[in-house]
Amino acid sequence: MRHIVLRTALACAAWWGLAGCGRTVPVDGELAVIPQPASVGLAEGSFLLSARSPIVVGMEGAEPVARALDQVGEALFGRPLRRADSPAAGAVVLRRDAALAGEAYALTVSPEGIDIAAGSPAGAFYAVQTLRQLLPPEAFGAGDVRRAEIPCLTIVDEPCMRYRGVMLDAARHFFTVDEVKRLLDILALHKINTFHWHLTDDQGWRIEIRKYPRLTEFGSVRTRTLIGRDPGGEYDETCRFDETPYGGFYTQQEIRDVVAYAAERFITVIPEIEFRAMPSRRWPPIRGSAARASSTRCARRGTSTTASTARARRPLSSSSRTCSPRSRSSSRGPMSTSAATSAR
Repeated sequence: MRHIVLRTALACAAWWGLAGCGRTVPVDGELAVIPQPASVGLAEGSFLLSARSPIVVGMEGAEPVARALDQVGEALFGRPLRRADSPAAGAVVLRRDAALAGEAYALTVSPEGIDIAAGSPAGAFYAVQTLRQLLPPEAFGAGDVRRAEIPCLTIVDEPCMRYRGVMLDAARHFFTVDEVKRLLDILALHKINTFHWHLTDDQGWRIEIRKYPRLTEFGSVRTRTLIGRDPGGEYDETCRFDETPYGGFYTQQEIRDVVAYAAERFITVIPEIEFRAMPSRRWPPIRGSAARASSTRCARRGTSTTASTARARRPLSSSSRTCSPRSRSSSRGPMSTSAATSAR
C-alpha cells in the first residue's frame, strides 16, 4: 500500500513539475501598437499571463473573441486558455460597456488581471489584437514559455475611419486559400475590417460558376505571361513572354470557407466580379471548335511570373493617415473600394 501511495505522490510531483517548467518572458520595454491607440496610460508593474489564466466571457456574441484569445494561448503555451464562469485572480474578463461606441474598447492590464470592456464583440476583438501586440515577440513559438509578461496600462481606443480596407488582386496573380487566410490574419492584427477581393479581370477568372463552367475552364488559365513591360505600350509581336501556362481558381466551397474565416475575425469580404471582365481580353466563343484555339491567345497586360515575381507577390500598398483627435465627422464616410489600404 505504501508503494502505491509513494508512486502516486511521485507521479503527481512529476506532473506539477512538468506543468510548471518553462521560462517567464519579460516585457521588452517598448510599447509598439499599430495602429497607434487614441489614448495610452502607463502604470507601474506587470501582469503574468499563463496557460492557467482563465477567460471570463461576460458579453453576448463574444465567442469569436474568446477563440482569438485561445489562439494566443496556443501560440504561447501550446494550448488554449481555460474558461471560467466568474472573475477570479489572474483572469481575462470580456464585458460590454454601453458607454463605448461599437468598435471602441478599453483595455486595462493590472497585476491582478486583464479587463476588456467594449461596445460590441468587434471592439473586444480589437482589444485582443492590441493585447497580442503588447506581448513580448520572442514568446511566440518559443516552445518553452511558462508565463509571458505584459506591462500594466490602460488603453482606450476606437477607429478613426469606419471603412478600413485592403484589396487583394487575385485576378492577375493567383493566391492560394492558405495565403488568403494568412493575409486575413495580418489584417485582423491591424484592425482592418474590409477585404476587397478582386476575383475577375482580363488576366484571369478566379471564381467557380457551376452553371457556366467554361468561365474557369478557359478564363482561369493563361497560356503565357508577359515578361517585363512593352516600351511602346502596344503589346504586339515584339513583346517577350515566358511561354508557361499560369492560373487557378477558387471553388464555391473555398469562397465560403474564406468568407467564414474573415467573419470570425470581424472582416467583411467585398468581391469584385466584372462582366465580361476587362474589354481588352479576347474571350473565346461559347460554342464551336475555335473556342479552344482562341483560348491560347495570351491575355494582354499580363503580370510577369519571372522577371517581376517580387512585385507580383506585393499586391498591397499601404498608406498612413493621421486623424485629428476627435474630428471623426469628416472621416466617417465610406472610402472607395479601389483604395489598396486605409489605415489611421
